[in-house]
Amino acid sequence: MRIYHIILVCSGLLLLQQPAYAESITLEEAMQQAGDTHPEVRMAEQGVAAAQGMLTEKSSYAYNPEVLIEPQRRRLADRSGITNDYFITLSQGIEIPGKRSNRSKAARAGLDVAEDNAENVRQRRMIAAARAATMLDFFMQTENVRQQQKNIMQRLLKAVNQGFKAGEKNMLDVNLARASFANSLSMVAQARQRYLRAEEDMANALGLPGKRKQELHVILPSLNPGWRPPENAVQLALASRPDLQAVKANTRVGEARARLADLNRIPDPTLSLLTGRDTNDRIIGFGVNIPLPVLNAHTGAYKAAIAERERTRDMEQWSIIKLKREVTTVIREHEVAARTLTLFLQGQTPAAEDNIRLAQTAYENGEMDLSDLVIYLDRSLQARTTRFELLKRMWLAHIRVAEVLGHPEYILKGIQQ
Repeated sequence: MRIYHIILVCSGLLLLQQPAYAESITLEEAMQQAGDTHPEVRMAEQGVAAAQGMLTEKSSYAYNPEVLIEPQRRRLADRSGITNDYFITLSQGIEIPGKRSNRSKAARAGLDVAEDNAENVRQRRMIAAARAATMLDFFMQTENVRQQQKNIMQRLLKAVNQGFKAGEKNMLDVNLARASFANSLSMVAQARQRYLRAEEDMANALGLPGKRKQELHVILPSLNPGWRPPENAVQLALASRPDLQAVKANTRVGEARARLADLNRIPDPTLSLLTGRDTNDRIIGFGVNIPLPVLNAHTGAYKAAIAERERTRDMEQWSIIKLKREVTTVIREHEVAARTLTLFLQGQTPAAEDNIRLAQTAYENGEMDLSDLVIYLDRSLQARTTRFELLKRMWLAHIRVAEVLGHPEYILKGIQQ
């Protein structure tokens, strides 16, 4: 009987024990921090700044005016003296109408691509933070359960050894207690490794620099299994997903570049105005320079631009098809996870504390031997880890819905207030 009193007191304390973390943040704070300060977000914003500079560059006129000054000092042929002459030529390239506008449209669409990509990076960082927080929380709980299991088995082994010395237990009981304790040690080590990896993933998700001296804990709110995605989920995703908007903007880039490549097959003329002095003669001239597209008509660049335009169009259509299928699949997965969790919670067994009390009563009445007790304790704690696993799957399915819809804030909508 002494063995079970030890187990009961030990387990009752451990099941209420929660690890103390020096630093805790809420899920909303973690998502906000990842979306605002993560290095990848800053790099994406720098890409937007680069695209803005490119838009300024491409919107400018292609040619600057050129001035050619040619001073001359020469001796006259009849050696009657020296003359100082000069020639000044002003040249200006003339763009074919449509080139500048299409170049600017391509750069504008390129800026849209950069902005959509930056938003996509921001959303992915927020989603990654939510997913890492979920894994960190549930691996922390799993480690806590495994630590409880190890402590219980350690106390049990100590009590069995004492009973063996007193002649109350046999060697089979000792071997069983030793094996159970060794198995619990292995489970603790595995749980700790998973938690450490999850902690590293959480630090990466938040963009934290260097190593941390304190463990970080994200407080997860209670999830509402009854929350359902909006009925117009597909239309919402088509209108909101930044990666799809970037693909559409890239299509506009391809179309503008294709029109520009077509216009580039027509050479731009250059107008020249000349004024000067030759001996005592005043010279004024006008010229037009037109390149002849004989050796290079830019047909290769035109064909490449047309092929790129068709590629971007096909990419847009295929992205839409994949997104629709993805949204439908993710919503079904969410429904399965919610239904499974609801059924589990409806038929959930009593808490682990009650199970251990029942085991104690059964043993005291002679209805359970030591091997049955070990199995019962293991199953009682395994029921908790099963509940954690189902909750984790529900959380990941919920996060996945917000991800495919392009609305990370939906993660916070599906929680119990």
